[in-house]
Amino acid sequence: RYRGYADDIHASGHHLLSLINDVLDMAKIEAGKYEPSLTINAVDELVNEVRRMVQGKIAEAGLTLLVDMPAEDVVSVFDRRAIKQVLINLLANAIRFTHFGGEISIRVTAGSSGFTLQVADTGIGIPAEHVERLMQPFEQMTDMTRRGQEGTGLGLSLSKALVEAHGGTFEIDSAVDEGTTVTIWLPPASLPSEHIGFRDF
Repeated sequence: RYRGYADDIHASGHHLLSLINDVLDMAKIEAGKYEPSLTINAVDELVNEVRRMVQGKIAEAGLTLLVDMPAEDVVSVFDRRAIKQVLINLLANAIRFTHFGGEISIRVTAGSSGFTLQVADTGIGIPAEHVERLMQPFEQMTDMTRRGQEGTGLGLSLSKALVEAHGGTFEIDSAVDEGTTVTIWLPPASLPSEHIGFRDF
């Protein structure tokens, strides 16, 4: 019983911290003070790390998570914490709005023009007239079928802003009762020449 209490306290504290970080990041972006901290990253390692983080919630929700990665390693330059947060936000939304027995997928493609990351689900979808609104800060879906804790309404808007801060693009394709696909594209980036071992696309 005490272990259960401790787990609940830890989960609540982690949730509160993530909400605070979202608000702080959005404040920095809106003030023009946010600058990505660029480092060399293996995309498959990042995807696998996030997959492990959400696996428990995926199982609890009765969903299936599929990951489609290129056979070759995908290495790029981006702010690891920021893009990790984007992927977590997208998966959290997918879990929240996908019914039991549904499917969520992560797909990564890469080429000379950068790399693309897609998160798709078979959930309830978003009405076309609401897509743009939901990418504004503090806007939320009101559908009562969603599961999980309430958020700040910053998930999509913050994710879009973080991707665009890298010079990338953020697109949502959704239809009611047909699911949602979010596609982010990040361009190739470079570090100073003293950094070696980075494989350009």
